[in-house]
Amino acid sequence: LCRHIFFSIRLRYECCHEICIIVSSCNILYYKIISEYTNFRDLTWTAIDDAEHKKMKEFRHTLPLKVTDYLSQNNKVKIATDAAVPAKKFRNYYSEILEILQNSGCKYLVYGHIGNSHLHANILPRENEKREDLLPLYDDMIDVALKYGGTVSAEHGIGKLKKKYLRRMFSDEGIKTMKNIKEALDPRGLLGKGNLF
Repeated sequence: LCRHIFFSIRLRYECCHEICIIVSSCNILYYKIISEYTNFRDLTWTAIDDAEHKKMKEFRHTLPLKVTDYLSQNNKVKIATDAAVPAKKFRNYYSEILEILQNSGCKYLVYGHIGNSHLHANILPRENEKREDLLPLYDDMIDVALKYGGTVSAEHGIGKLKKKYLRRMFSDEGIKTMKNIKEALDPRGLLGKGNLF
């Protein structure tokens, strides 16, 4: 099972001969780079036509559903990062996240959006593990994202799990400004009670 899956941004292109040649050339170059720097050439999937893009999109949306099915069948709740880092820091970030996960011995699956250096590292509790026991791994992975100037929430919001990291991302003045905006827009405090403030 491949545990590391990334999706890149699909560039829209008009189906004309010149652009198809460019895309095909990029595809060949992509495989050449992968072959030169990694052992993943045979595990890499690129799409240069609509049919392949459709297959990739279906796979991309099926993957999280399969994780959810696994968790439901085993009556477990996952812990998943939603962190992103600046592109120049991604290689180090990714390496450190993998090291944390591999050293933990836990069951995990990493996928994400390579185009914006954004990972979803899913920690899947085993039969004898509780979600709470795995939270230190989550903390370690968030520490890495913050160390590289990243965000703890690139896509799914801060919410209750990540609110303790907000102060590490922003100054007290920044938090105060957020609270003031929240109070101005929601003076009775009805929205998102207890999520952030």
